[in-house]
Order: sequence, then structure tokens, then C-alpha cells
Amino acid sequence: MGAALVVPLLTLSWIAHNVGIHRRKGPRRAVTPANTAYSKDFAGRMIVADWEALGSCPRIAILADGEIKRYIAIRETTGVAR
Repeated sequence: MGAALVVPLLTLSWIAHNVGIHRRKGPRRAVTPANTAYSKDFAGRMIVADWEALGSCPRIAILADGEIKRYIAIRETTGVAR
């Protein structure tokens, strides 16, 4: 019974919060650009990857070897990395 009151109240307060942001700032005019230069991960490991090959690959293996993180395209269903 409590959830039937709390969930709609939280939803309405979230909507009011977003409407307030829209009134203060106006509508979004652009998407925040993402940084596509991905040379290090969050832990500071160097990234080694062929992004072109990975883009069309159905499976990807990620190997972390100490200070290096490798993204490897797996083309075959047997799990053999290339």
C-alpha cells in the first residue's frame, strides 16, 4: 500500500525537477560531445585496439595484462581470437 503512494510521488517530483531545469535553461540545443580519444581506461591502463576491425566484429575479447588492456576481435564462433 505504501509503494502505491511513494512511487507516484517520486515520479511526479522527478518530473517537476526536470520541468524546473527546462524553465531555467531552456531546451537542449546540442548533445554534449563525447571524447573519442580512448587511449587509457579509468584505471590508467594503456588501450591497444583496432577500432575499425572491432566495429564489425560479433565478439570481442578484452585482455588486461598489467598496464595494458587489449581489445581483440573474435571472428569465429569457436572462440579463437585473431
